[in-house]
Order: sequence, then structure tokens, then C-alpha cells
Amino acid sequence: MTNSGAKSRDAECAGADDAAVESLLAGQRTAVFGGPGTGKTEQLINTYSVLAGRGGHESVLALTPSREHADTLRDRL
Repeated sequence: MTNSGAKSRDAECAGADDAAVESLLAGQRTAVFGGPGTGKTEQLINTYSVLAGRGGHESVLALTPSREHADTLRDRL
């Protein structure tokens, strides 16, 4: 990475599944699984923020188990 702002945001993505975060940051498809309250949504929001800050990522597809979860994720982004 060339800018220190991106590095500090990358640090925000550290979480329970570092391999998933690394895959997402590398532009790869990844599944993130976990029970309620394990930080999945927060991790996805932080990772998306990093990707959006880098530019070049015009869209992201996130599948959720229900419409309620999808609404929550959309509203928090």
C-alpha cells in the first residue's frame, strides 16, 4: 500500500477471521460465517470502507440470510 491512511483502515479490519478479510481486501470472493453478535456485519462494513477508500470498487455483492439483515447492512454502510 502506498498511503498510510489505507494502512490504518486496514488495521480496523482485523477480526475473528483474518483470512476472510485478507481475501476480500485482495478482491477475491469470500464467505463470512458466524453466529449472532460475532461481528460479521462490523467486519464487512470495515472491509468495505477500506475497499471504497482505495477506489476502483464500484459495487460489492453481500448475501445475507434475511431481508432484515440485508437492510441492516445497507443502512450501516
